[in-house]
Amino acid sequence: MAASNMNTKCNSCGGDNLRRYSSSFGYEPIRRYVQCLDCAWRKEVKRQDPPKHYDQKIQPWDAIDAWNLDFWEGNAVKYICRAGKKEDNTAVQDYKKAITYLEECIRRAEDGSK
Repeated sequence: MAASNMNTKCNSCGGDNLRRYSSSFGYEPIRRYVQCLDCAWRKEVKRQDPPKHYDQKIQPWDAIDAWNLDFWEGNAVKYICRAGKKEDNTAVQDYKKAITYLEECIRRAEDGSK
């Protein structure tokens, strides 16, 4: 969750002692919140509806977050999930993009940087 998309101060007391957390029950989508630890003010952080090319019930964003994938792994999952569904992109193009990210995952694993 990018801090730039959220207030860095509490909307209620103005404090900056905020925590961000996520919760989900069963197959429900992951819900994200920001909460002030000083006054207990809480707000659900909503994101825009996903684009049409992510037509699954479980969104790649949620799986990437739940599995704690890094940038490279997350992008591989993203391109596999949307393969052939985005306008002007073929499945082959998306799979090749996923392979590029997976190759970087392999390089980092071999180098010991992951």
